[in-house]
Amino acid sequence: MAEKLFVTFADADSDADKKGVGVDCLIATLSAVQDAARITANDLAARAAPNAAKPPQDAANAQTALRLVAVGEGSFAAELELESPSSGEYEREYASRALDALLRWDGYEDSSLPIEAARRLHGIRRAIPMDTRVWLGDGEDRRIVEIKRAAHADNPDSEPVSATLYGWLKEVNWAERTAQLHMYADDDFIRLRFEESLDAEMIRLATRRVEVRGVGKFNDAGDWTSVRVDSIKWTGTGGKPFDFDAFRNNPNPKIFRSENVIRASEPYDVDEFMRLIKEGRG
Repeated sequence: MAEKLFVTFADADSDADKKGVGVDCLIATLSAVQDAARITANDLAARAAPNAAKPPQDAANAQTALRLVAVGEGSFAAELELESPSSGEYEREYASRALDALLRWDGYEDSSLPIEAARRLHGIRRAIPMDTRVWLGDGEDRRIVEIKRAAHADNPDSEPVSATLYGWLKEVNWAERTAQLHMYADDDFIRLRFEESLDAEMIRLATRRVEVRGVGKFNDAGDWTSVRVDSIKWTGTGGKPFDFDAFRNNPNPKIFRSENVIRASEPYDVDEFMRLIKEGRG
């Protein structure tokens, strides 16, 4: 598990460290990384022991505190590491796992990270100049996750609006509570995020054509950035949802029995093959 994290600032046109980094940009970026690490660590601990008492906030913050220990050569790279362990009940393990999770971030506000953690990192896009890119990395590869100011970044001033959407529900991740709503082509989808109360329904409707009602935002290009699902239902097309409970509780399940296998003699012919299929269905 990671104990260090590198935050590298690179000029968009060159990797050489020529311009330096603005103080406001540096502070905003490192603060966002620190916040994301703390939020993610607390979320990991809560998921591992949902009924456990939460640690005191100061203890949790102490175990997830990052220190600036060095500046790398070439492009400006801030080397961060976790503070030395302090006494308390909060497990340091989650702080290290949180750094690992940050290095797997896909760059979207709606991602496998806790939504507030992803928003902190996503906000870096608005703190850096257009000609600057930021990378998160480790000791072996300092350029794993790229953060750059996009031409069509999310509008921070836009208000959430109600959404009623139709499409095929795919890539349901019940561990992270994310999914994709595919509209037409496979690469045309809207990112979804749902709460624990919808776990069973999202799994039941995976791969089906559904109606989604929720709240989301648009970016400057007029596309949905993500939608928080409030309700979801099958539209009646695209196949019947899989009823796991009915399958599991079926009093007369279809069971394979080796003694009932129908054997054919060699050489096989088409008529005999068709007869075996009909007998097998009987």
